[in-house]
Amino acid sequence: MERDRAAARAIRRSAEALGLQDRCRVAARDIADAETQRHLARQGPFDLIFCDPPYAEIEAAHDSLKSLQNIGAFSSEAILVIECAKADAERFPGKAYRYGDTSIVLCEDVSELVSE
Repeated sequence: MERDRAAARAIRRSAEALGLQDRCRVAARDIADAETQRHLARQGPFDLIFCDPPYAEIEAAHDSLKSLQNIGAFSSEAILVIECAKADAERFPGKAYRYGDTSIVLCEDVSELVSE
């Protein structure tokens, strides 16, 4: 999900350029929207999730990911990769890799999102 339509088109073009269009779904929707979450749950479960929310909206992103986990949008083996500000990395379970003021968190057990 990417709420910016131009960015969603760029992601879709990148997937096509890599030959991954059949293994990747991209939609211009807001992940925080309840209807979008229900739609995702119906399309899933998903195994690999990349999340790069606006840093100022990290709390809403965290809540959305927990909600998606709760409604079964992620498989039991799902891996979540999330980019966030270094100061927000502890909000997410998993190994954080820091690059300046940015962290990439690799969460190999998304069930930990709801057990926090």
